[in-house]
Amino acid sequence: LSGVNRRKPDKPLTANLKYTFATMPEFALDRFLFTVFSELGINENESCEQLFMTGEEIVSLSKEKLFNIGSHTHTHRMFNQLSEGEIWNEIYSSSESLKNLLGYYPRFFCYPFGRFNDKDFDYIAYCLTKKGFSHAFTISPGAMLDSDHPFLIPRLDTILIKSHI
Repeated sequence: LSGVNRRKPDKPLTANLKYTFATMPEFALDRFLFTVFSELGINENESCEQLFMTGEEIVSLSKEKLFNIGSHTHTHRMFNQLSEGEIWNEIYSSSESLKNLLGYYPRFFCYPFGRFNDKDFDYIAYCLTKKGFSHAFTISPGAMLDSDHPFLIPRLDTILIKSHI
């Protein structure tokens, strides 16, 4: 895997900013980002085009044998701040959007920020099952064991593996 670019853990300032964005009410986040983009003279649409994949790029990637397109919620809000209805809407909307784009429902799911409240797990698992997901990924480090719940798959990060070799 040498030469492969991997995302490194966030620096504290970046992690704090991501947490702030995740916990900020949507109307305040929109106003904040509009102000930042305006003050810095950044074209928001051009920036998004550079940062995010287009629908066409997602469809093209989905046809490659080494890739599987999964769901990651619709607006990337933290589950621990949502009601059950909002959790369902996040899972449902994302799944339906991908179905409309790809022609099939995704089978894999990643939790927003890799986390959720334990008290919500049974409901989240119910929602994922109802939408046809077979597996969900967390950011908990470790290898998957046969005894692991299919909606609690840990992450085996190559950065961690390399540091122990």
